[in-house]
Amino acid sequence: MRNKAWTTRGRPLGRLHSYHNIRLLEYLARISMKNEIHSGKFFSSFLDAFEHDEAMCGELSIECRVKTQDHAIFLITNTHKVVAQFPIPVHILAKTIHSKSSPTGGRRL
Repeated sequence: MRNKAWTTRGRPLGRLHSYHNIRLLEYLARISMKNEIHSGKFFSSFLDAFEHDEAMCGELSIECRVKTQDHAIFLITNTHKVVAQFPIPVHILAKTIHSKSSPTGGRRL
């Protein structure tokens, strides 16, 4: 029983993110698909908003409303209608910013 595969409770085994982070990334993917925006471009808009407080991605406006030590709260609007508002942990944004700035583009050699 000790080597039981991860189901959905608790922290996933190995190098995966927590269940909460997985659900957040699934939610972001669902929003990008619903608005017909490439998911990579959509997520990089969050990085732009994190660094510059606001970013545009297609018809969506992404605003970084609050930055704390642990997370940043983003508001997504579509022509002044609220689409979503949620926190993203800073460690997810920091890993992505670091991988974009590395010479290999985040890929292992």
